[in-house]
Amino acid sequence: MAADWPFNVVLKPEEAWNIDTKLDDGKPATGKVSAMVPSLTFAVCTDTGSSANMGANYLLSSTSPGCSLIFRNSF
Repeated sequence: MAADWPFNVVLKPEEAWNIDTKLDDGKPATGKVSAMVPSLTFAVCTDTGSSANMGANYLLSSTSPGCSLIFRNSF
């Protein structure tokens, strides 16, 4: 359920990108590994303010924690 998803940010965007790149496609909005952040802070994790932007990239210039990841069960 969506209510059970992690909403606490624990990773810097570069850390999330490193994991996503190694396990998946390196994109925060697509694939088996996706960034999951409250909608108001998606811009802290990515280069866009919208979690619906499938072309988003991780905001690698940010050095503050701003991401958490969802691992989809289709590995």
